[in-house]
Amino acid sequence: MRLLSSSLTLIATTLLSTSSLAAPTATTAKNIGDTPSKSNDFSSTAPPTSQLPFPISVYSQAAGLAQQTYCNNSKAGLTIGDAKLLWTYGDGDAQQRVNIYNSSSLGLSVAWEGTNTSSVHSIAYDVEFVPVPGDTVLDLPFGSLVDAGFQGAFLSSWKQVKEQLAARGAGNSSTSNKVTIIGHSLGASQASLGALAVEHAFGSGSVSRAVLYGLPRVGNKVYADHVDKVFAPTEEKRRWSYVVSGKDFVPHVPPRLIGYQHPAGQVWINPANTTSWMYYPGQENVKGANTVLAPPLSFDDHEGVYMHTQIGASLGHCPATVGQD
Repeated sequence: MRLLSSSLTLIATTLLSTSSLAAPTATTAKNIGDTPSKSNDFSSTAPPTSQLPFPISVYSQAAGLAQQTYCNNSKAGLTIGDAKLLWTYGDGDAQQRVNIYNSSSLGLSVAWEGTNTSSVHSIAYDVEFVPVPGDTVLDLPFGSLVDAGFQGAFLSSWKQVKEQLAARGAGNSSTSNKVTIIGHSLGASQASLGALAVEHAFGSGSVSRAVLYGLPRVGNKVYADHVDKVFAPTEEKRRWSYVVSGKDFVPHVPPRLIGYQHPAGQVWINPANTTSWMYYPGQENVKGANTVLAPPLSFDDHEGVYMHTQIGASLGHCPATVGQD
Protein backbone atom coordinates (compact mmCIF):
# COMPACT_ATOMS: atom_id res chain seq x y z
CA MET A 1 0.00 0.00 0.00
CA ARG A 2 2.85 2.40 0.82
CA LEU A 3 4.43 1.69 -2.59
CA LEU A 4 1.16 2.57 -4.29
CA SER A 5 0.87 5.71 -2.18
CA SER A 6 4.37 6.76 -3.24
CA SER A 7 3.48 6.11 -6.87
CA LEU A 8 0.34 8.23 -6.60
CA THR A 9 2.41 11.04 -5.10
CA LEU A 10 4.94 10.83 -7.93
CA ILE A 11 2.21 10.94 -10.58
CA ALA A 12 0.47 13.85 -8.92
CA THR A 13 3.58 15.95 -8.41
CA THR A 14 4.61 15.34 -12.01
CA LEU A 15 1.21 16.55 -13.23
CA LEU A 16 1.36 19.54 -10.91
CA SER A 17 4.95 20.54 -11.58
CA THR A 18 5.48 24.03 -12.94
CA SER A 19 7.84 22.54 -15.50
CA SER A 20 4.98 20.65 -17.19
CA LEU A 21 1.97 21.61 -19.27
CA ALA A 22 2.21 25.40 -19.13
CA ALA A 23 3.66 28.39 -17.35
CA PRO A 24 1.66 29.89 -14.47
CA THR A 25 -0.74 32.68 -15.37
CA ALA A 26 -0.85 34.12 -11.86
CA THR A 27 2.16 35.16 -9.82
CA THR A 28 0.69 33.64 -6.67
CA ALA A 29 0.29 30.14 -8.15
CA LYS A 30 3.03 27.76 -6.98
CA ASN A 31 2.18 24.68 -9.04
CA ILE A 32 0.36 23.87 -12.23
CA GLY A 33 -2.59 22.29 -10.44
CA ASP A 34 -3.48 25.58 -8.78
CA THR A 35 -2.73 27.75 -11.82
CA PRO A 36 -6.05 28.88 -13.31
CA SER A 37 -6.75 29.06 -16.99
CA LYS A 38 -6.95 32.58 -18.41
CA SER A 39 -10.73 32.33 -18.46
CA ASN A 40 -10.96 30.86 -14.96
CA ASP A 41 -8.78 33.17 -12.86
CA PHE A 42 -11.09 33.52 -9.86
CA SER A 43 -8.92 33.46 -6.73
CA SER A 44 -9.68 35.04 -3.37
CA THR A 45 -7.12 37.34 -1.76
CA ALA A 46 -8.98 37.70 1.54
CA PRO A 47 -6.82 37.49 4.68
CA PRO A 48 -7.06 34.34 6.80
CA THR A 49 -8.75 34.27 10.18
CA SER A 50 -8.57 32.02 13.23
CA GLN A 51 -12.38 31.95 13.38
CA LEU A 52 -13.34 28.64 11.74
CA PRO A 53 -16.76 28.04 10.17
CA PHE A 54 -17.62 25.32 12.74
CA PRO A 55 -16.48 24.54 16.30
CA ILE A 56 -13.39 22.34 16.62
CA SER A 57 -15.52 19.66 18.27
CA VAL A 58 -17.60 19.38 15.07
CA TYR A 59 -14.52 18.84 12.91
CA SER A 60 -13.11 16.31 15.39
CA GLN A 61 -16.30 14.24 15.65
CA ALA A 62 -16.94 14.34 11.91
CA ALA A 63 -13.38 13.19 11.24
CA GLY A 64 -14.01 10.07 13.32
CA LEU A 65 -17.13 9.28 11.31
CA ALA A 66 -15.18 9.73 8.09
CA GLN A 67 -12.45 7.41 9.37
CA GLN A 68 -14.87 4.61 10.23
CA THR A 69 -15.81 4.27 6.56
CA TYR A 70 -12.33 2.82 5.96
CA CYS A 71 -12.93 0.10 8.54
CA ASN A 72 -14.24 -3.35 7.65
CA ASN A 73 -15.75 -3.68 11.14
CA SER A 74 -18.46 -1.13 10.31
CA LYS A 75 -21.47 -2.84 11.85
CA ALA A 76 -24.73 -1.32 13.07
CA GLY A 77 -24.60 -0.45 16.77
CA LEU A 78 -20.92 0.52 16.82
CA THR A 79 -20.17 3.70 18.79
CA ILE A 80 -17.77 6.32 17.40
CA GLY A 81 -17.36 9.26 19.77
CA ASP A 82 -20.89 10.49 20.46
CA ALA A 83 -22.35 8.70 17.43
CA LYS A 84 -23.94 5.31 16.88
CA LEU A 85 -23.66 3.59 13.51
CA LEU A 86 -27.17 2.96 12.20
CA TRP A 87 -26.59 1.56 8.72
CA THR A 88 -23.74 0.68 6.40
CA TYR A 89 -23.60 -0.15 2.70
CA GLY A 90 -20.79 -1.46 0.51
CA ASP A 91 -17.78 -3.66 1.10
CA GLY A 92 -15.13 -0.97 0.63
CA ASP A 93 -13.82 -2.73 -2.48
CA ALA A 94 -16.22 -3.39 -5.35
CA GLN A 95 -18.64 -0.91 -3.75
CA GLN A 96 -17.50 2.23 -1.90
CA ARG A 97 -18.70 2.08 1.70
CA VAL A 98 -21.15 4.64 3.07
CA ASN A 99 -22.28 4.86 6.70
CA ILE A 100 -25.23 6.56 8.35
CA TYR A 101 -24.95 7.54 12.02
CA ASN A 102 -26.93 9.25 14.73
CA SER A 103 -24.70 11.70 16.60
CA SER A 104 -25.71 13.71 19.66
CA SER A 105 -23.67 16.67 18.38
CA LEU A 106 -24.04 16.31 14.59
CA GLY A 107 -27.48 14.72 14.32
CA LEU A 108 -28.25 12.36 11.46
CA SER A 109 -24.94 12.00 9.61
CA VAL A 110 -23.82 10.39 6.36
CA ALA A 111 -20.15 9.61 5.65
CA TRP A 112 -18.69 8.30 2.39
CA GLU A 113 -15.52 6.22 2.13
CA GLY A 114 -12.38 7.60 0.51
CA THR A 115 -10.00 5.80 -1.81
CA ASN A 116 -9.15 2.22 -0.92
CA THR A 117 -5.64 2.03 -2.39
CA SER A 118 -5.90 -1.78 -2.44
CA SER A 119 -8.98 -1.69 -4.69
CA VAL A 120 -8.79 -1.24 -8.45
CA HIS A 121 -12.48 -0.31 -8.39
CA SER A 122 -11.86 2.53 -5.96
CA ILE A 123 -8.77 3.81 -7.80
CA ALA A 124 -10.67 3.76 -11.10
CA TYR A 125 -13.02 6.45 -9.77
CA ASP A 126 -10.02 8.69 -9.01
CA VAL A 127 -8.45 8.56 -12.45
CA GLU A 128 -11.62 9.21 -14.45
CA PHE A 129 -11.39 12.99 -14.13
CA VAL A 130 -13.12 14.04 -17.37
CA PRO A 131 -15.64 16.82 -16.59
CA VAL A 132 -19.23 15.85 -17.45
CA PRO A 133 -22.69 17.37 -16.85
CA GLY A 134 -24.11 16.68 -13.41
CA ASP A 135 -26.83 14.09 -12.90
CA THR A 136 -30.36 15.40 -12.41
CA VAL A 137 -30.33 14.32 -8.75
CA LEU A 138 -27.86 17.16 -8.10
CA ASP A 139 -30.13 19.89 -9.53
CA LEU A 140 -27.15 21.85 -10.87
CA PRO A 141 -27.51 25.00 -12.98
CA PHE A 142 -26.82 25.07 -16.72
CA GLY A 143 -23.11 25.00 -17.49
CA SER A 144 -22.12 22.98 -14.43
CA LEU A 145 -19.59 20.20 -14.96
CA VAL A 146 -18.40 17.62 -12.44
CA ASP A 147 -15.72 14.95 -12.32
CA ALA A 148 -17.02 11.80 -14.05
CA GLY A 149 -15.34 9.38 -11.66
CA PHE A 150 -16.48 11.14 -8.51
CA GLN A 151 -20.03 11.34 -9.80
CA GLY A 152 -19.94 7.64 -10.71
CA ALA A 153 -18.81 6.71 -7.20
CA PHE A 154 -21.54 8.83 -5.64
CA LEU A 155 -24.34 7.53 -7.86
CA SER A 156 -23.38 3.93 -7.11
CA SER A 157 -24.91 4.27 -3.62
CA TRP A 158 -27.22 7.29 -3.79
CA LYS A 159 -30.45 5.30 -4.27
CA GLN A 160 -29.77 3.26 -1.13
CA VAL A 161 -28.65 6.30 0.88
CA LYS A 162 -31.72 8.30 -0.12
CA GLU A 163 -34.03 5.46 0.92
CA GLN A 164 -32.36 5.16 4.32
CA LEU A 165 -32.48 8.91 4.96
CA ALA A 166 -36.14 9.05 3.98
CA ALA A 167 -36.92 6.20 6.37
CA ARG A 168 -35.30 8.22 9.16
CA GLY A 169 -37.26 11.39 8.44
CA ALA A 170 -34.43 13.39 6.91
CA GLY A 171 -35.28 16.96 6.09
CA ASN A 172 -38.41 17.33 8.17
CA SER A 173 -38.89 20.27 10.52
CA SER A 174 -37.05 18.56 13.38
CA THR A 175 -33.54 19.91 13.88
CA SER A 176 -32.34 16.42 14.83
CA ASN A 177 -33.24 15.14 11.36
CA LYS A 178 -31.20 17.67 9.46
CA VAL A 179 -28.27 15.85 7.88
CA THR A 180 -24.54 16.35 8.42
CA ILE A 181 -22.56 15.40 5.31
CA ILE A 182 -19.05 13.98 5.80
CA GLY A 183 -16.21 12.52 3.75
CA HIS A 184 -12.46 12.25 3.26
CA SER A 185 -10.60 12.11 -0.07
CA LEU A 186 -12.74 10.34 -2.67
CA GLY A 187 -15.33 10.22 0.09
CA ALA A 188 -15.22 14.02 0.34
CA SER A 189 -15.91 14.31 -3.38
CA GLN A 190 -18.90 11.99 -3.02
CA ALA A 191 -20.04 13.95 0.02
CA SER A 192 -19.85 17.18 -1.98
CA LEU A 193 -22.33 15.76 -4.45
CA GLY A 194 -24.28 14.11 -1.65
CA ALA A 195 -24.86 17.46 0.04
CA LEU A 196 -26.44 18.82 -3.13
CA ALA A 197 -28.52 15.67 -3.66
CA VAL A 198 -29.82 15.66 -0.07
CA GLU A 199 -30.70 19.34 -0.28
CA HIS A 200 -32.57 18.73 -3.54
CA ALA A 201 -34.31 15.51 -2.45
CA PHE A 202 -35.41 16.58 1.02
CA GLY A 203 -35.78 20.34 0.68
CA SER A 204 -33.81 23.51 1.26
CA GLY A 205 -32.11 23.48 4.65
CA SER A 206 -32.09 19.67 4.93
CA VAL A 207 -28.29 19.71 5.23
CA SER A 208 -27.16 21.15 8.55
CA ARG A 209 -23.51 21.20 7.50
CA ALA A 210 -20.98 19.57 5.16
CA VAL A 211 -17.60 18.78 6.76
CA LEU A 212 -15.04 17.54 4.24
CA TYR A 213 -11.40 16.48 4.56
CA GLY A 214 -8.73 16.16 1.87
CA LEU A 215 -11.23 17.29 -0.76
CA PRO A 216 -10.17 17.11 -4.42
CA ARG A 217 -11.69 19.57 -6.86
CA VAL A 218 -15.07 18.19 -7.92
CA GLY A 219 -16.47 20.57 -10.53
CA ASN A 220 -16.03 23.72 -12.58
CA LYS A 221 -16.57 27.37 -11.63
CA VAL A 222 -20.32 27.19 -12.28
CA TYR A 223 -20.53 24.21 -9.92
CA ALA A 224 -18.38 25.93 -7.27
CA ASP A 225 -20.50 29.08 -7.42
CA HIS A 226 -23.65 27.00 -7.02
CA VAL A 227 -22.26 25.23 -3.95
CA ASP A 228 -21.45 28.62 -2.41
CA LYS A 229 -24.91 29.96 -3.25
CA VAL A 230 -26.68 26.98 -1.67
CA PHE A 231 -24.50 26.40 1.39
CA ALA A 232 -22.88 29.78 2.08
CA PRO A 233 -24.94 32.73 0.85
CA THR A 234 -23.13 34.67 3.61
CA GLU A 235 -20.31 33.69 5.97
CA GLU A 236 -22.76 33.84 8.88
CA LYS A 237 -24.95 31.25 7.15
CA ARG A 238 -22.08 28.99 5.99
CA ARG A 239 -22.93 25.27 6.06
CA TRP A 240 -19.91 24.05 4.08
CA SER A 241 -16.24 23.67 5.00
CA TYR A 242 -13.31 21.60 3.76
CA VAL A 243 -10.03 20.95 5.56
CA VAL A 244 -6.62 20.67 3.90
CA SER A 245 -3.81 18.94 5.81
CA GLY A 246 -0.38 20.49 5.28
CA LYS A 247 1.12 19.63 1.88
CA ASP A 248 -1.56 17.09 0.93
CA PHE A 249 -1.60 16.85 -2.89
CA VAL A 250 -5.23 15.72 -3.24
CA PRO A 251 -6.86 19.17 -2.88
CA HIS A 252 -4.70 20.37 -5.80
CA VAL A 253 -6.26 17.96 -8.31
CA PRO A 254 -7.88 17.83 -10.80
CA PRO A 255 -6.06 20.96 -12.04
CA ARG A 256 -7.62 24.36 -12.54
CA LEU A 257 -6.15 24.57 -16.04
CA ILE A 258 -8.88 22.23 -17.27
CA GLY A 259 -11.59 24.23 -15.54
CA TYR A 260 -11.87 22.74 -12.05
CA GLN A 261 -12.50 25.09 -9.11
CA HIS A 262 -12.94 24.65 -5.35
CA PRO A 263 -15.93 26.28 -3.66
CA ALA A 264 -15.15 28.59 -0.75
CA GLY A 265 -14.69 27.28 2.78
CA GLN A 266 -11.05 26.18 3.11
CA VAL A 267 -9.52 25.49 6.50
CA TRP A 268 -5.79 24.81 6.26
CA ILE A 269 -3.87 22.89 8.93
CA ASN A 270 -0.28 24.03 8.43
CA PRO A 271 1.97 22.29 9.29
CA ALA A 272 0.10 19.00 9.04
CA ASN A 273 -0.77 17.09 12.20
CA THR A 274 -0.72 20.20 14.39
CA THR A 275 -3.22 22.56 15.98
CA SER A 276 -2.08 25.38 13.67
CA TRP A 277 -5.16 25.94 11.53
CA MET A 278 -6.69 28.99 9.87
CA TYR A 279 -9.73 29.74 7.75
CA TYR A 280 -9.12 31.15 4.25
CA PRO A 281 -12.30 32.83 2.92
CA GLY A 282 -13.34 32.73 -0.72
CA GLN A 283 -12.60 30.36 -3.58
CA GLU A 284 -9.01 29.21 -4.21
CA ASN A 285 -7.55 31.67 -1.70
CA VAL A 286 -4.03 32.59 -2.85
CA LYS A 287 -2.81 32.79 0.76
CA GLY A 288 -3.94 29.29 1.69
CA ALA A 289 -2.96 25.78 0.61
CA ASN A 290 -2.37 26.91 -2.98
CA THR A 291 0.92 28.42 -1.81
CA VAL A 292 2.46 24.93 -1.44
CA LEU A 293 5.09 24.09 -4.04
CA ALA A 294 4.83 20.97 -6.20
CA PRO A 295 6.95 19.20 -5.18
CA PRO A 296 6.97 18.85 -2.13
CA LEU A 297 3.26 18.05 -2.20
CA SER A 298 2.71 14.93 -0.10
CA PHE A 299 0.47 11.87 0.11
CA ASP A 300 1.44 11.30 3.75
CA ASP A 301 -0.21 14.57 4.81
CA HIS A 302 -3.44 13.32 3.20
CA GLU A 303 -3.66 10.67 5.92
CA GLY A 304 -3.24 13.22 8.66
CA VAL A 305 -4.56 14.20 12.05
CA TYR A 306 -7.54 16.48 11.53
CA MET A 307 -8.51 18.40 14.67
CA HIS A 308 -7.17 15.71 17.02
CA THR A 309 -8.62 12.80 14.99
CA GLN A 310 -6.57 10.62 12.62
CA ILE A 311 -8.01 9.85 9.18
CA GLY A 312 -6.54 7.44 6.65
CA ALA A 313 -7.05 4.10 4.97
CA SER A 314 -3.69 2.85 6.22
CA LEU A 315 -2.85 5.11 9.19
CA GLY A 316 -6.27 5.63 10.80
CA HIS A 317 -7.66 3.66 13.73
CA CYS A 318 -10.21 0.86 13.28
CA PRO A 319 -12.59 1.17 14.99
CA ALA A 320 -12.24 4.92 14.62
CA THR A 321 -11.59 7.15 17.61
CA VAL A 322 -12.49 10.79 18.16
CA GLY A 323 -10.23 13.49 19.61
CA GLN A 324 -7.48 11.13 20.79
CA ASP A 325 -4.67 12.03 18.37
